[in-house]
Amino acid sequence: MLHGQVRYNMPSRFLDELPIENVKHLTPKAKDARWGGGSWQKSTSPKQYSGDSIDQAWWSGDDVPVRDDTNRTTNAIVTSAKQLEQNKKRGHTFRVGQEVFHTKFGEGRVTALEGEGLDAKAQVNFKRHGTKWLQLSIAKLVAVEN
Repeated sequence: MLHGQVRYNMPSRFLDELPIENVKHLTPKAKDARWGGGSWQKSTSPKQYSGDSIDQAWWSGDDVPVRDDTNRTTNAIVTSAKQLEQNKKRGHTFRVGQEVFHTKFGEGRVTALEGEGLDAKAQVNFKRHGTKWLQLSIAKLVAVEN
């Protein structure tokens, strides 16, 4: 984040050298303009660098992708209507055991939920960063579809 705006770095040029079956993209894919309508693209014209030609990449779309989280819903399968109703009263749609993604901590699994409304918190066990308590009104958690 720079000056209150989210900035995305260009992907490494060395990713093209890896076999596609071994590359796992951790960033959620954009589905519509509200979730960031742009995408990384490669230039067809090479850029000269020290006599060698290299590919040039840039972000197409808006300068800064904007996420509208105000009407966000998950595509998670909820085990019971009662659990969904309880979560709606608390102000979130996550459930224990659900896979989620966080931009800083990566992928994780919800292990506990507590609180209501703006005070709702989730305990998430991240694969690389361990267990963390996140306030749902601040943390930008996204449900991962299995």
